[in-house]
Amino acid sequence: MAGFRSWLFLSAVIAASLCGISAEIKVTIPVGRLFTYEVMREKFQNDFEPLSKLYTGLLHNVPMIFKCNKQGFPDLPEWLRFIQRHPFDNGFLYGTPTSPGKTFIEV
Repeated sequence: MAGFRSWLFLSAVIAASLCGISAEIKVTIPVGRLFTYEVMREKFQNDFEPLSKLYTGLLHNVPMIFKCNKQGFPDLPEWLRFIQRHPFDNGFLYGTPTSPGKTFIEV
């Protein structure tokens, strides 16, 4: 029960290195509870919209492969996983935090 009273402040920092695009999403989840977050392709594709306006009338469905890691490290924290089944699908971050604290995630 004490684990449920402890809170984990997960600050997911989503940054795209192309075109200097960045977004920050802050999520608070309790220790021992399942965390899920959907990484939406549409959020990133909309940032490239001015380029697609050059081709009026065309709908671009460009494949995107997301890579996630803990800020300043090559991997995700041990309790967090990422899955994206296909480049045309959204990705999902999921896991159950084991200790309270802050974690910054880059996508």
